[in-house]
Amino acid sequence: MVGENKDAPNPSNPTTMTSFKLIPTKLAIAILAGLMTVTSQAAVLWSETFTVGTAGNYDTYNAHSWSAYDKLLQQNVSSVVSPWTGTGTDSIAIVGKTDLHSTIGFAAFFNADTAAGTITNLFKTGISVANPGTLTYDAMKGPTTVTGSLQLMVQVGSQWYVSATSVTPSGSGASGAFNTNATTYTFDFTTATNSSWYTYTPAVTGTYALGSSLTLDVSQQTITGIGWYETLGASSALYVDNMVVNSIPEPTTAMLLGSGALGLFWQAKRRRRS
Repeated sequence: MVGENKDAPNPSNPTTMTSFKLIPTKLAIAILAGLMTVTSQAAVLWSETFTVGTAGNYDTYNAHSWSAYDKLLQQNVSSVVSPWTGTGTDSIAIVGKTDLHSTIGFAAFFNADTAAGTITNLFKTGISVANPGTLTYDAMKGPTTVTGSLQLMVQVGSQWYVSATSVTPSGSGASGAFNTNATTYTFDFTTATNSSWYTYTPAVTGTYALGSSLTLDVSQQTITGIGWYETLGASSALYVDNMVVNSIPEPTTAMLLGSGALGLFWQAKRRRRS
């Protein structure tokens, strides 16, 4: 017949009719699959860049509302102005030089003593971060042979905890190489591997020993404090900067709308069949 559309569904041909009916279903599934690839969104809940007011200076930690305790010296070194304190065997300070880091400042922990295993605590209280998802941070050790490590500290309510996960930065070098040699790390609060913690009570004097171990899902808590439990090797240093706590990623609006649209599609399809 003249003008006949051969591509139109033929009621006398069950095969073409079945294929035609499947087109909306396949299209809906394809649309949802595309929406599922949309990147989830995470918001910044808290951050610290240790920015120094004057380039080339050393800032005290209490000037940034941080506290610093040192096991070797048995001292609160939060107000140390110079890069070295006590007998010159240990130090902790915020370094700020334009040739060291683009953000002009980072947390530095030095152990100039030949004895290994000294511990420093650096922590900040008075924050409120609900349901943290991840913590990203930059870290570096110096020199290459350093065996020091970093363990995350968090406070929930009034209780401090130290993560059982320990990180020895892979990047190394003198402090001037931080901007190029530091490695970015991510601590995911939602994973089971990061749910092991130790109870801890920061104190100026004492052994700085960790308490009992426990399992804690910090992603379901509100963090009221954050910091680092650092173990330094002999004649070593650790550097940390650009700490950012992000929320648990949530589905994007497009993904939620797409899921809702697919649900309405299936509901309408069931009604037509009934």
